[in-house]
Amino acid sequence: MFHDVMRMADRRFLLNAFLPSAAFLLALTGLVAQRTAPASTDLWRRIAAAHLTAAALVAALVVAFVVAAFVSTQTGVIIRWYEGDWRGPVGRFAAATGRRFHLRRLSRLDPRNGADYDRIYHDYPLPGRVHDVQPTRIGNILRNAETYPADRYGMDTAIVWPRLHPLLPEPVAAAIAAAKADMEFQLVVATLAATFSGVGTVILAVTDAPSSATLACLWGSGLLADISYRGALGAARRYGGQVKVAVDLYRLTLLQQLGIPNDEMRSSAQQRAAYTSLAQWWYRNVPLAAQAEPATDDIDENGEPQQPSTASGRRPLAPSLHAVAATGAVTASVVILLLAR
Repeated sequence: MFHDVMRMADRRFLLNAFLPSAAFLLALTGLVAQRTAPASTDLWRRIAAAHLTAAALVAALVVAFVVAAFVSTQTGVIIRWYEGDWRGPVGRFAAATGRRFHLRRLSRLDPRNGADYDRIYHDYPLPGRVHDVQPTRIGNILRNAETYPADRYGMDTAIVWPRLHPLLPEPVAAAIAAAKADMEFQLVVATLAATFSGVGTVILAVTDAPSSATLACLWGSGLLADISYRGALGAARRYGGQVKVAVDLYRLTLLQQLGIPNDEMRSSAQQRAAYTSLAQWWYRNVPLAAQAEPATDDIDENGEPQQPSTASGRRPLAPSLHAVAATGAVTASVVILLLAR
């Protein structure tokens, strides 16, 4: 039966959702069983005595698949959350804090310096698009990949990419999918590890566990979450690089599929005009012959993007969100030590 269930699930689901979810549930179940012994031991003996061991294992497998299915459906939500899509007053404050931090960091990077330029090219929207800066590192890396087609070729990525992606050769599409799957896996592991850090710490604290065990759960799981998040940053860079390569090499393929002659797309200006008109046609049903007017909300009187500013004209200092998370973990550790018996 287990083999049949495994065959029904694809490899991406198994790696990105089922295995992390099963590990999370197993660790959480083991922790609860250890803290509730001998009651949990007695319960398992009763299950074995009633010859319900196989049924219990099947039920556990079903629960793991249900949780994994939920995690799989929430992958997009998880990615958006790590990008900085936070709601509510607290979320908006945290997003503004993170954005100010990255704006300050970006302002210190010199494009004339090789290392700084490489950082900008991979990790941030171009300097002329500071209004696209996001509150988190992975959000900026992904936004860099999203805005690259617009910077280079005038392509609205959100509209054009779903139409271009099916036309990519199989090796290119597979490389993009592999990089994205790696990023998703790392973010799912980071999310589950952070969840276990919080839930496990609470369970140990309310059951009067030794402070060393409680701190080990808090910091050990937190360290795993941090390592996984940093791994997701590298995967996001690879994903962004693959997207840029696909756009560079196959940007004319979509135009050819639409019947636009190659001799009309020789210059970059012609390509920009074509993609601008197509985006307006697909999104707003504006005829191709109509000239798309650029948005003026973020453009100043000189035709340049407006720079974000504060009331004082200076960007206030803001801590890194990693620093905020570390501060919270240290505070929790102090509370655990103070309340330890």
